[in-house]
Amino acid sequence: MPLSKTKSWLLLVVICSVGSMAVLALWGSSLLLLAHFGYRPAPKAMFNNMMMLTCALVLLPLMHRLLYRHFWRNDERQRRGLPLTDEPFTGQPMPPPPPRSARTPAQTALYIACYVCAIAALLWLFLPLHHAAILLRFIGRHSSGSADASALLGIITAYLPMAMLLMPLCFFLNNDRSAINSHQLPAEEELRLRLKAVWLFSFVTALISTGVLCQMTSAFILRYL
Repeated sequence: MPLSKTKSWLLLVVICSVGSMAVLALWGSSLLLLAHFGYRPAPKAMFNNMMMLTCALVLLPLMHRLLYRHFWRNDERQRRGLPLTDEPFTGQPMPPPPPRSARTPAQTALYIACYVCAIAALLWLFLPLHHAAILLRFIGRHSSGSADASALLGIITAYLPMAMLLMPLCFFLNNDRSAINSHQLPAEEELRLRLKAVWLFSFVTALISTGVLCQMTSAFILRYL
């Protein structure tokens, strides 16, 4: 039975609380262990490394899974002429998983390459804590107030990556979209192409969302730790 909205939020609070305490405990234990062996890394950098690894290796796949289900549900509703559902992360029950379909070897290789490149990009951009400091200095230098700073930060961390990723993706999927709209494909092949498009769009959305959360986390670490 799906959880109610209140129970979903309570479960999320419990998970976040337990997860935060676990990360803090692991952070402190790691610093003590490394100090025992004569290595004393900067506490801020150490904590940032742990959070970025968690975001890249855990949060990205989880967010992609949720968005994949949500995008597929809306794709199905759109094809039936029904209104789209609420956005994810609003306490709504988890949508059912999309149907399974055979994948070509090239499609499987594409999915693997997406994850490898995305994780490498997230770690390259956000693992060094000084990258976040450079971005914050740039924002402060080119904005005249908090509103301008928030708008510029949103452009750099969300809208610009969105344009850089979604525009090539739309071009890449143009032939698949034309084949689907022709209604001349076998049902299994049409399903495979639809699932491929939904998978890629949900992955790009999850990647951009994870990048924004990584930047917010690094900024929080710089300012408050």
